[in-house]
Amino acid sequence: MNLNIQSVLTALAPILFAAVGYLITSFNELESRIQKTEGYLMLLVTPQGEIVASPANSIERQKLREEFMHIIHDLQVRIKLLEAKNEK
Repeated sequence: MNLNIQSVLTALAPILFAAVGYLITSFNELESRIQKTEGYLMLLVTPQGEIVASPANSIERQKLREEFMHIIHDLQVRIKLLEAKNEK
């Protein structure tokens, strides 16, 4: 069996070109995904490493804060009433 290297390379050339094209495309897609991820990361973390709250998250936190303030105020009123009742 006499293999001619020229004919083997000629047969493998399209496969090699397709593989190189696939690798280049994959690397470009990966680079694009990394750039998008870094962009999103810059929106969520400051350069000092502090986490930035998203607008939806800060709205929910504000609602919870207001609810807790009402609960705390209610508890303070109840404590004052109990203290006043015990002083009598």
